[in-house]
Amino acid sequence: MISNSWSFAQTFNLTPIINQFDSLKIQARRLSFNISSKDNFYIEYTNSLVSLHTLEKRIENLIKQIVPTVGNSNRIKRGLFNPLGSFIKVITGNLDQNAEKIDEKIKLLQENQNKLKSDAINQYSYDKLEVAISFSKLNTLHNSIVNPNELLSEIKNVESHLNPDRLPISPDIKDFNVIFILELPLVEADVYQYFNLHPLPIPTNHNQTFFVNIPHKPYLALSDVKYSYMDQRCEEISPDEYLCQEARTTFIENYLPCEVQLIEYSTNITSCHPLEVQLHAQQITKIIDGKWLVTVPIPLKSSTNCQNLKETVPIFGSYLLEVLVDCKAKIQSTTLESFKPSRLSFKEVNLPILDLSLINHNQSMPYDLSSLDLNIINVKTSKDIKEKLHEQKKKLEEITCFQLTREELHSHKLRVQHFVTLFSELDRPLHFLGTALSAKLIIININFT
Repeated sequence: MISNSWSFAQTFNLTPIINQFDSLKIQARRLSFNISSKDNFYIEYTNSLVSLHTLEKRIENLIKQIVPTVGNSNRIKRGLFNPLGSFIKVITGNLDQNAEKIDEKIKLLQENQNKLKSDAINQYSYDKLEVAISFSKLNTLHNSIVNPNELLSEIKNVESHLNPDRLPISPDIKDFNVIFILELPLVEADVYQYFNLHPLPIPTNHNQTFFVNIPHKPYLALSDVKYSYMDQRCEEISPDEYLCQEARTTFIENYLPCEVQLIEYSTNITSCHPLEVQLHAQQITKIIDGKWLVTVPIPLKSSTNCQNLKETVPIFGSYLLEVLVDCKAKIQSTTLESFKPSRLSFKEVNLPILDLSLINHNQSMPYDLSSLDLNIINVKTSKDIKEKLHEQKKKLEEITCFQLTREELHSHKLRVQHFVTLFSELDRPLHFLGTALSAKLIIININFT
């Protein structure tokens, strides 16, 4: 059980990054001015300038997410379509009829762009409002409610109407730092038993009538002297060991809650107040993998099947049903089964060692070099044949060949471990396709010279 936490902070100074970004902005403006002053450069590098300004704005927005006071200077923004209009003027000299049509299309595009921008801003405003409301429920002021610059200005305005030293801190920004606070949990020395509580209906003498006790909370931690209820599940850090968040613990005294009395098999269960319920159908609740809580309001027959061993069991009331792996349990039309996680297994195959010195390399290989009748070739398809041959030529150029001499071949014995193609007849050459480490197709051509 977590009783407290030890925190430490790590600070990162953002001032060098901001200064470097300001320096890059100055250089970008000088470069933009030098390019704009020359028409031939301006036409060639217009798209690059647009990309540069877009990248600058993107970086500035990213820095503003961390330091909102960066980049608040009133800088004249370049229009997105200004370079395009200048480009048209350079080519045409003046706006003729075609240029006027283009200008109308550009204006229509600008109107659509402004409408799309307005819709996007409205949607973004709705999202910010939703986030701000969520933060306000946590007693946290989100920057979408009050801009940090506006907040700083209002604090300075209030300070001017107050007596000196009335504010706990001075409303000034001197440096920009990002502080990461890490918390290490400190646990109690006491060991608790961890329970996941579920309501278990108890049958009565009346037909389909059950008594059920609703747990106060879903989780309970219990030791010899203390207990604690929890709403959230504890984090499993190792088998049968859990790390629970800090919760209010209560010492065990004379009066105990119902769940603690039931777990300790107390004879005094006066704190339990069961409810009477009517069940008309079976209730099946999964607890963990392979375990279910089953409540049957009327006597039924359930069947189990474990490795072809079938059994029928009459059931009535409430049960904790555990289905082993490779077993199935069927209650009316419901089938319960545990699935064993699949595991990949790889089996190593030892291929034989081939002694290539035993190959009869003196035997000649027959080739069928029969004549080719060119009259049967369709001239119309020769172009397609040529293209196919060029494609095959490119593929052949990607093939890497290695030549092995007879001495090198006789001095090595090869173990075939990767993609082997072996012709059954020994009077044909052996081709060993290359290892999986190569991206190209590698053919080892054995040449006896």
